[in-house]
Amino acid sequence: RVNRVSDSNPQLGSIAGHSANSAWTNLGVGFEQRQDNFSVSLAGDIVFSTASLTPHWALHGGVGIGF
Repeated sequence: RVNRVSDSNPQLGSIAGHSANSAWTNLGVGFEQRQDNFSVSLAGDIVFSTASLTPHWALHGGVGIGF
């Protein structure tokens, strides 16, 4: 749970506007390529929060080193 509520956001409902927290939910697809001790990953998500039920998009990527 992350505090993402803004009083200046007109999309907030009366319940979400009085809350100090909102829950974030994502649904996504990802890819990871591993070669020896190295990895590269990429994931795309659709994100919803309880403060705004409007879907948002996210793209995550990373590089990893195993030891």
